[in-house]
Amino acid sequence: MTETRHPGDDRLIDLAASLLPAPAASETLRHLASCAACEERFRSIGREAERARLRRPAAPAASRVRFVAIAASLLVVAVTVGLFALRAARRHDVEYWFPVDRETVLVRAGAPDPGSAVFQDAVDAYRRHDAARAVALLHGREIPESLDPLKIMLASAYVHTREFAQAESMLEDLRIDTLPQPDRDRASWILYAALAGNGKAAEARAVAASLAARPGEFEEPARRALARSGKSDQ
Repeated sequence: MTETRHPGDDRLIDLAASLLPAPAASETLRHLASCAACEERFRSIGREAERARLRRPAAPAASRVRFVAIAASLLVVAVTVGLFALRAARRHDVEYWFPVDRETVLVRAGAPDPGSAVFQDAVDAYRRHDAARAVALLHGREIPESLDPLKIMLASAYVHTREFAQAESMLEDLRIDTLPQPDRDRASWILYAALAGNGKAAEARAVAASLAARPGEFEEPARRALARSGKSDQ
């Protein structure tokens, strides 16, 4: 199950009726957590099943349709709670905002140049948590080596706009291991979020384990991330 391979109605009905094996149910739930269209289809199935149950006279209750109607009306709430928990876990990975300001850009950029205003506007947008605007301003634009913090910021903006592959590529080009602290750990945490969002669970855990193994800003968040990933593997 991927975001491009959507579950059919039969699968969603079986999910609502608790008829799917546990691995299939978990896989479908993960898809629903990342696909608003399929989640809405699931909710719609639950609503239609409940309406059918209310319209149907109290008669033989042995049919699969009636069973599904009752199950769906009860379990839509439970599945919604599960989706909320999945999204909450994902938000822990992307909620971090890299600390950067206009002064950093101005000092490191040195003499004014035609691109400096764009960089400053991108910083202002990012500080307003408008990641999409920051990406729009900086995507595809060459950023001077002297502005490494701006590259970290852009990688973070990519994570917030769920462009995880772009974030990963940006951080690989930046060579995180060569960065001074605290930028090194901050970039590593953003890389963790990018890898996790890109479905690279093992690589994401390796980054989180490295951060959790040493004191610092991300020691505890990384430990929590490892605990969450351990539970999801069970």
